[in-house]
Amino acid sequence: MKIQLLIILLFIVNHSLAQNSAQLIDKSIGLIANDAYANFERSYPEIWNAYLKENVPFYTAATSEIQKKHFEKAIENIDSLITEGYFLDEILLEKDFLPLHGLVSWKKVEEQIKRVKSHYNNPVREELVSLKKRDQSIRLILLTAQKTHSNDIVLIRKIQTQMNKIDVESATVVAKIVDQNGWLGKDKIGSEGNETLFLGIQHIDDLLVQNKYLPILEAAVKNGNAEPWHFAFLTDRILMNQGKKQIYGTQTITSIGPKDAYIVPLQDPDKVDVLRKEIGLEPLNEYLEEFGMTWNLEAYKKDLGRIEKLYTERSVKSRK
Repeated sequence: MKIQLLIILLFIVNHSLAQNSAQLIDKSIGLIANDAYANFERSYPEIWNAYLKENVPFYTAATSEIQKKHFEKAIENIDSLITEGYFLDEILLEKDFLPLHGLVSWKKVEEQIKRVKSHYNNPVREELVSLKKRDQSIRLILLTAQKTHSNDIVLIRKIQTQMNKIDVESATVVAKIVDQNGWLGKDKIGSEGNETLFLGIQHIDDLLVQNKYLPILEAAVKNGNAEPWHFAFLTDRILMNQGKKQIYGTQTITSIGPKDAYIVPLQDPDKVDVLRKEIGLEPLNEYLEEFGMTWNLEAYKKDLGRIEKLYTERSVKSRK
């Protein structure tokens, strides 16, 4: 499993919350509920790394092999983590990996990390990784609160306010980095840093910002400095923010409740899966299952009148 597939769907929670991440999320929800924002700011970014450790296959496999004392197999999984570009700043400090530190092969891990990082613009990479922890942690908090505190509208709005604040701050930093350096590829800032460039622009929901950077992102995709799905998600987000029909089916409206959730209307529903396949996305039905939704072309067409009515009403409200 590509780690990127975990990240692409982090607009929703499509993996499990284990004890550690669940506890951190509950703590953050409590801090926001009590307006303890200083403590919240200090602690909530820890959620993302905890979540990854519970769900990234190479990490969970490594810890499992350590428990079984299969140390060399654990090293193999850690090597794969490094190759994917994740936990580069944490692996050598990770307590779970302490039993490996006396091995000759651990020296190779240290050398591999040093070699990989030597090719990067590390100040920029580290700044972006920090932003990503904030970006993804607040979304895990919101998504959990929407499930566990769905009737507490005040709390949900407080979390959304914090998310909007974080998104503005992230977009400001990302825009400055892109303006100064261009759209840096994974070879310059690693996988996580590269993904954060996309997330920072995707999540701001500012059409002026998004339209400015869409052609820059498109050129980056052509040059191999960004993933095609980055362009697909941002294209659809811009179209949605304009009240237009989307192309790739990446945008859904779920905030009004599961029964009334719908996919943003499509320009060409007959060809949407072909278009998704071209950019490396799974079929639309598999994607929508993660939202508790289903995709059936004929059912979509029959329901299109209702969907378009809801979408038009939403677009009108957002412009007021």
